[in-house]
Amino acid sequence: MRDRGATLHALLDEIEAAARRLPADHEMLANLRAQILEGSTTLREAAALIVRESPSDPELIGSVAHQFLQWLGVLIGGWQWTQYATTALAGKPGADADATLNTAAFYAAHILPRMRTHAAIVAAGSSAVARISPSSI
Repeated sequence: MRDRGATLHALLDEIEAAARRLPADHEMLANLRAQILEGSTTLREAAALIVRESPSDPELIGSVAHQFLQWLGVLIGGWQWTQYATTALAGKPGADADATLNTAAFYAAHILPRMRTHAAIVAAGSSAVARISPSSI
């Protein structure tokens, strides 16, 4: 909130650039590339919504912060795998490169889909949390 998302947007720019360096038609990496780009775009949109809506919804930031940061963490993990995969593609073929590409593909198939869960919770905003009375807990 301090800089209205400018630092986050700069990080997302880096993440998207790294994903775009992966070949879109690579059998093992196309899913990683696509999910990183989608996750970054939707996170950017969510951040803009939070910046826009939080002045009129004082519960919003506290209600979505954990899920937003979890989402960002999963995305950053994928970003790291894009960098490892790019290095593996540029290097010498072999068992190490294959292991890196296989693990990047695993991350795309088994970890990156978690972004959608976090996105759905963030999109729900504060309404479900704000309705809970502290005395009812």
